[in-house]
Amino acid sequence: MNKKMKNLIICAVFVLIISCKNNTLSLYDEQSIG
Repeated sequence: MNKKMKNLIICAVFVLIISCKNNTLSLYDEQSIG
């Protein structure tokens, strides 16, 4: 696998992790409010 492809995959994984964290945080906020 070439370096550019590897960097793209790493970036995609980071984006997925961040979006998952944001989703769980918003869920916790909704639960604490309700």
